[in-house]
Amino acid sequence: MAFNRTSHDWNEKEDTPLVPSRHFQHVERDAALNHPPSTETTRTTSASAEENSGGLSLRFIDEFERQTSSQVKREIRAHVRRGTHLKRKRLNDASKPRVSSVQRPLLQRKVENSSTAKAEPTLQLPATYDHEAIVPRVAEQTPMEDQDAVSLSLHFPLSRWQFNNTTPYALLTNDNAPMLQLDARRWPFPQLVRGNGPAVSVWMPRASIPVPNARSQRPCLLRSAQVVPWIAQSLDYLMFKNEAIQWVNQRLLVPEHATSDVTIGVIIFLMSWEIARANIPELKLHINGLFRIISLRGGSPNITSVDHFCWKIALIDLLVAVLTGNEPKLSFQTQEEVLGAPAINPSIGGLQVADSPLYGTEPLALVLEGSKFCKNAVLLLQHMQDLTKGSGREEPSPLIPRNEANSQASTGTLCKIVHATSSIYCRTFNNPPTPFSSPSNADALAIISTCLEDTTNDETWTRYPGILSWIVLTALAASIHQPQCSFFAMFVFRVGTSAAWWGPREARKSIMTFLDVKRRSDGLSI
Repeated sequence: MAFNRTSHDWNEKEDTPLVPSRHFQHVERDAALNHPPSTETTRTTSASAEENSGGLSLRFIDEFERQTSSQVKREIRAHVRRGTHLKRKRLNDASKPRVSSVQRPLLQRKVENSSTAKAEPTLQLPATYDHEAIVPRVAEQTPMEDQDAVSLSLHFPLSRWQFNNTTPYALLTNDNAPMLQLDARRWPFPQLVRGNGPAVSVWMPRASIPVPNARSQRPCLLRSAQVVPWIAQSLDYLMFKNEAIQWVNQRLLVPEHATSDVTIGVIIFLMSWEIARANIPELKLHINGLFRIISLRGGSPNITSVDHFCWKIALIDLLVAVLTGNEPKLSFQTQEEVLGAPAINPSIGGLQVADSPLYGTEPLALVLEGSKFCKNAVLLLQHMQDLTKGSGREEPSPLIPRNEANSQASTGTLCKIVHATSSIYCRTFNNPPTPFSSPSNADALAIISTCLEDTTNDETWTRYPGILSWIVLTALAASIHQPQCSFFAMFVFRVGTSAAWWGPREARKSIMTFLDVKRRSDGLSI
């Protein structure tokens, strides 16, 4: 069912994908960026009217798990009306003077020294409240530059629903653009996850990718495996998704805005959450639309001068390929060369190691010498690397017991997580192979999820991002349509974006190798 972007009514006759389309004079006239609509689609969405106006179309589609839920439709309509009316009412009430004509005296604490009491000023309530005092605002934290226009203000309200609540999580995109913000009245967890104020999405073009720091506190969404799955399926996210699509629609109406860095940034930000939700049918359409927009910019070599932004786009393209089983559509290898060789990481006093079962020329037993990985974990990692290279494909691993996930032989979380990941990964090399998404991997996924919540290993993960990439890529591929999928996706985004500092070329090769392994396990040719 498609969401009508001009009202809050639902169209139950059609499932329309979120696909951008634009009719430029130098481009063939398509009804969408990636495929022409059917007759039914044209009839129900008035596509002919859009074509006459030269408009673009990003539409909110029904989720595959919500196709028959009329309750969701009613809830969203009621939420939109209630939120709008409540906000207007509170703004009006706040601007009115107090009704009471007689000022109520404040209770004064009895003091023994009368001279001291006279010296203290008497507190009085103001007759009216200023709007700025009611709506809390945060100061500028991260510069968000737009090549289209200079932002006039970087002050954002912490809550759009209720002034006296505390927003548990908010994520900004760009000035005057929608923000992903959660209503505290629906927040089911005892603690909030936000910091001092709303953060700026790392996917935006001018948002810097932080240098990995082993001593810094984890990002809020990586501390618990319960929070991200709840956000990804929440009504607040669905409302943000709809608002973001409407905002992009307005941008796509103007050619120079349709292909701007900011527009692309909001699209890949939205795609990152759809990757976390493993919304594969929609991602296939999104990546085609993104490829079309980038083609209008002159292709990957001319996309942008911001090197980190190139890597962000490339990472989204690579991860969509992993989930869909298709080849990546974009190539930013020239920009990845510009990023240069990895530098010494100050928090660990050395280089971050990209070697893993997916990448590397040196034996892992040598690379991991002196690390916190136990001997059994090192042997397992070496065996997984041999399987990937083909040298150990015909040999079953003697180190993994038959009931891998339930084995209690490993005591430390580092050894446990390597053991559980290896139990999933090695079976994809069996004959016939066991797909990553096999239900038999459920117990191993639970172990990986629990071990990733352990923050005592953060220094090890900072030092060996290649091994962490192998773990979370394996877990992501094995958890499609599982609750933990979005939690693993956030780890993939974290270690993936940070590859701008420890090696985007190495990260690309690792992901491409993993894609080959996954395609082979799914019975697809490589």
